[in-house]
Amino acid sequence: MQMLTDTGLALPDETCGRLEIFLDELLRWNTQINLTAITGREEALEKHLVDALTVLPLLVGNERLLDLGSGGGVPGLPLKLARNGLDLLSVDAVAKKILFQRQVARKLKLTGFEAWHGRAEDVPGRVNCRDSFDVVISRAFASLTDFARLARPCLRPGGWLIAMKGPEGEREQAEAETVLRELHLLPFEIRSVRLPRSRAMRNLIVLKKEV
Repeated sequence: MQMLTDTGLALPDETCGRLEIFLDELLRWNTQINLTAITGREEALEKHLVDALTVLPLLVGNERLLDLGSGGGVPGLPLKLARNGLDLLSVDAVAKKILFQRQVARKLKLTGFEAWHGRAEDVPGRVNCRDSFDVVISRAFASLTDFARLARPCLRPGGWLIAMKGPEGEREQAEAETVLRELHLLPFEIRSVRLPRSRAMRNLIVLKKEV
């Protein structure tokens, strides 16, 4: 996919093919149930697949990953398809979105993947979910402070929180500084990228849980 190349990401043809199957399923289901406001394929390619995959340089590829408020499976499913070694728990409170994710997982025969219908605040009460994830991620799920409060109980000491934000990301982190300090989440990096087609700005806010 040329858009991936334009952002400095190169993936094998087989992986690109699996990502396109995911995208086709997302758009097909979207004609029947509301998974995303984006209906055009080129826009979905950029704002779902390419946007999600901007996180790849931050991952080794074998992490235990929690995607909170995952909606139609973004960013978790594209990341899992690109790095099969990830152990992914995808959580959303809307049942139809979880049903879609499970269908994609069956179609693509994914292992190391679970889509769970439930609330983010209930995740730490599940077996092996408190203080256990290497990375907790969200995209446009909640304010940074709310996301940090929900994510922290799930992160292992030394684990990473990644909040995918738009151009307001740096300001939001600055405004959340006091809360983040109280939660013992240390600012590590803000990685800014532009999407190749729309030139929209994305900020990946990376925080580390104190050991």
